[in-house]
Amino acid sequence: MCGFRSIALGWFAALLPFLLVWPGAARLQAQGSPAAPAAAPPHQAPTHEMQAIQAASEKDHQRMMDLLGIKALRPGEEKDANWDESKANMYPNLPDPLVEKSGKRVTTAEEWWKVRRPEIVEDYDREVLGRTPPNLPRVTWEVVSTSPETMGDVSVVTKRLAGHVDNSSYPQIAVTIDATLTVPAKAVGPAHTAGPV
Repeated sequence: MCGFRSIALGWFAALLPFLLVWPGAARLQAQGSPAAPAAAPPHQAPTHEMQAIQAASEKDHQRMMDLLGIKALRPGEEKDANWDESKANMYPNLPDPLVEKSGKRVTTAEEWWKVRRPEIVEDYDREVLGRTPPNLPRVTWEVVSTSPETMGDVSVVTKRLAGHVDNSSYPQIAVTIDATLTVPAKAVGPAHTAGPV
């Protein structure tokens, strides 16, 4: 419990400056930069009350800027926007999927399946998915419960599963993965899932 309390206090201490500054910053953002007094309809001049409200708004805006230590507001969207598409491409030199790493162009299906595709899969495994550890523990799945249900107008069977991870390499920790698997109740063949279970 003491460890949890110190973690909670640490998180609170980290969030405290945000909690103190955020309401003022949100108010400042909502106000935007000081604007000219609100234009009165053409047939009447701004009233004394309207001028007083505008002056109070500008004073409050400046007070908030001073409290937050902000000297100037950054330019608005139009000045920061990039309308030039040629500047938007961060990766202009993507590799050609039909050129092997050796530089040889793929010209047959056999070259694709035996050389280039495995190169792309290797890059994807290394750079995107990450590698599966060589000593990955086995998972044994157990059906904990089965219940018939209806999704929309389709009868389905939902199974609650428990995946018991082999902890023989470190018995101090027991890991159980909770999962559910829902399949059509009247499927005539194997039901395919959208991903691994």
